[in-house]
Amino acid sequence: RARLSFVAHSAGGLVVRAALASPLLAPTLPRLHAFVTLASPHLGLGHGISTHVAGGLWALQRFVVEAPLLDELALEDPDGAVAALAEAAPGLARFRHVVLVAATQDAYAPPHTALAFAHPGADDAYRSMATNLLGPVLA
Repeated sequence: RARLSFVAHSAGGLVVRAALASPLLAPTLPRLHAFVTLASPHLGLGHGISTHVAGGLWALQRFVVEAPLLDELALEDPDGAVAALAEAAPGLARFRHVVLVAATQDAYAPPHTALAFAHPGADDAYRSMATNLLGPVLA
């Protein structure tokens, strides 16, 4: 029986997680095997990014006519899409293998968001997102 694995980089990891919640992928869920992401901002970009990245994010949000993904990544979207994606985490528990890769020198997706853990200065909502995302995988 064929297995289905995903390898994604950056926002592609969020796209895969969103796709897993789609009813269109329901027939493939029993075949999920590996989920690998490289520098994906699983917990958004609202905490602990460099001032250069924060400035660029701010400028893009202000000067690009529509940038819903940027609002979501900055955790400023009115519908809470990135947070909702973390709430939909049981999808990751369906994989036999889950590998999240980060680089300490990455200023765009710092390790705490790429590895989905709450950094020491995180607020309760951020900690909840991290727990909801990886809790089912680690159980």
